[in-house]
Amino acid sequence: MNLQTTQGLISIVALFVAYCIAISVAGCFRAWVARSFGDDTAESLGLMTLNPFAHFDAIGIFLLFLWDWGWGRHVPVNPFKIYGQFRALKIITAYLSHAFAHAFLAFCAFVFLFYTFGFGGLNLAVQMVARGEFLQSAFAQVFPGASSFAISAALISIALIRLSVWLAFLSFVMSCFHLLVTFVFRHSPTYARHQNILMFLVPVGMILFFVYVIPLQTLVIKFLIFSATVLVKLFGA
Repeated sequence: MNLQTTQGLISIVALFVAYCIAISVAGCFRAWVARSFGDDTAESLGLMTLNPFAHFDAIGIFLLFLWDWGWGRHVPVNPFKIYGQFRALKIITAYLSHAFAHAFLAFCAFVFLFYTFGFGGLNLAVQMVARGEFLQSAFAQVFPGASSFAISAALISIALIRLSVWLAFLSFVMSCFHLLVTFVFRHSPTYARHQNILMFLVPVGMILFFVYVIPLQTLVIKFLIFSATVLVKLFGA
């Protein structure tokens, strides 16, 4: 087995481990938030768990190995089961909890990279995220004294950043549309007639607009650079 093949396998493993972490933590958190507000829909489906097998999605896994990003099983929120004081705020929180969880995971990965490899590790992470590559040799070359475990953890962290930023964005777009439907369009006769089509076309159209009209890759890189700068200033490095 040559070096290129070995690095390819390591990248796949790092990406898959990051995928398991991302979908299980975010999915479980959304189910827990919904259950805290009275909606037990996701819990009844067995999604309030950190077991990644419960959150696997066949299409998401296929796209993960095809395009280096994919999603987990949909965690439903039933707004009609959420009640009590500040009901609207609870519904909004439940829907957006998925995006928040992914953003928090990306931030945790940033913190780990900063503490382990400093600003140089963050710069290298930005480059790898932009290219969609998680190369062990690149880290070993820049940080020759780092242990194999630290480098492996760094590769998983970089893959987690790439996945989490994408998933946070996609989840935010989908959640905003569902909130719009819940509070605005639900009683519209026009929406009732075209509900199934709109529930598919509108979110897909929004996602394609932000991906191709406003290149998401550029936004991701800017987000990474900004976060790295904030961390450096915060810790006085």
